[in-house]
Amino acid sequence: MSEGRQFIVRLLEGVTAFFLLLMAVLRPLASGNLLGLGDTIYVSLPVWFALVSWLLRCVAAGRLRVFQAGGDAFLLLLVFLVLLSPRPPADLNTALPSAMVWATNVLYLYLVVNVGREARFARWILAALLATGVAITVYGAIQAAIEIPEMQRSIVEDPSYLQDQDPETIDELKARALSARPYSSFVNENSLAGFLALLAFPLLGLV
Repeated sequence: MSEGRQFIVRLLEGVTAFFLLLMAVLRPLASGNLLGLGDTIYVSLPVWFALVSWLLRCVAAGRLRVFQAGGDAFLLLLVFLVLLSPRPPADLNTALPSAMVWATNVLYLYLVVNVGREARFARWILAALLATGVAITVYGAIQAAIEIPEMQRSIVEDPSYLQDQDPETIDELKARALSARPYSSFVNENSLAGFLALLAFPLLGLV
């Protein structure tokens, strides 16, 4: 391989890692309750840009090699069961964003496994995830100390501010206030706990 082609390959690897790093920061900090396909596509764009740059890197290198990510058989079985489903989705406005999120998550997994075989790129992505985890944890602590108590007081002392909301939103706000559990930038506290639990293992590896 010529020096010029090697430079292009390294450049495209760096571009791919940059988009994966951007996604590691953007997705957890974005609203977990995306309301439409357009918003979901917008948040998922870094992963699809990473796919394009990675494929261009493969073209420049003259070969396409995809390393397994683990759980490949399970993912194939899941796709097979979805394709066998005899019932169409009841609401496409809900189904399409969900399908986009799942496709993006699987694609992100495979790209991280393949790009992360270069140690320095793996360190970049891991550092971005850990920094995001710290930011989310700090926000959750502020939420528990300030925002949720303020929401509780507002509901008790001045419930009129909920009058302009639809019944589903009112029930959601009341449930969040009464639970007193922080959820940070996620939809609920279980999603927050799951994300932080995933970060616990690489964090222990750095200790």
